[in-house]
Amino acid sequence: SSEDHHWPGLPLEIVVHIGEQVVRQMVLLKLLGIVHCDVKMDNVLIRSAHKEKPIWLIEAVLADFGCGMYERDAVHKHVQSRYNRSPEAILELRPYTCAIDMWSIGCMLVEMVTRRPLFQSTDELHQLHVITSVLGPVPFEMLDRAV
Repeated sequence: SSEDHHWPGLPLEIVVHIGEQVVRQMVLLKLLGIVHCDVKMDNVLIRSAHKEKPIWLIEAVLADFGCGMYERDAVHKHVQSRYNRSPEAILELRPYTCAIDMWSIGCMLVEMVTRRPLFQSTDELHQLHVITSVLGPVPFEMLDRAV
């Protein structure tokens, strides 16, 4: 689990390899019109991740579609784990698209390397503040949709 921090961060080349596989799976989900809505380390299954195995034998599979929805139906208020929650989800810009999953993938990959959430916060408002302090203000078109 990403919350206990008892594991060492993964080497960048392994994280890139895992990321490529998860993004390929996300492309398929996009073609099917499905939003996972809960991409995080706990929901990526890793197989053959043994030190002596070549990197190309490591398989990563996105799992736990319990929160998943079709894009046209993606209107639930509470989606994504807080540290991986996208600005769209915080601002409740529904229906959600695969963009919220891509945001979560980026957050997850950084955490795999650093062992720390990219955007750590205490609640949703603080989460948005932390995100905007790093990336700048929320675009006006998103704010207009949030009103």
